[in-house]
Amino acid sequence: MPLLPTVDTAVLLGFLRVEEGDAVITPEGQAFAQADIQARKAIFRKAALANVPLLRQMEQALKVKSNRTLSEEFFPRPPRRTLQRRRIPPPARNRHPVGAATPKFSITTPPPAS
Repeated sequence: MPLLPTVDTAVLLGFLRVEEGDAVITPEGQAFAQADIQARKAIFRKAALANVPLLRQMEQALKVKSNRTLSEEFFPRPPRRTLQRRRIPPPARNRHPVGAATPKFSITTPPPAS
């Protein structure tokens, strides 16, 4: 399991601070680590609602709904990336008609410095 996503999440929730490359547990993190499972759930919920705006919006929307459900339209979708179809020209093999003058290139080197 990669460690950095776990550290990032703990920082987001306020359970850790990162100081000069070291992870320092916060009082909230210490309480979470020492709590039983039910207390951990309550601590996590409080931290998530305080620090993750989308979760806070979801909770507020669910409170006012009589059926306590959210439709799919509630959740924003990322913009779709579409590939545009366009005609790609064939590879340039010989773009000049047969017998036509074709450009000629030469490489010249400067004379040696004296």
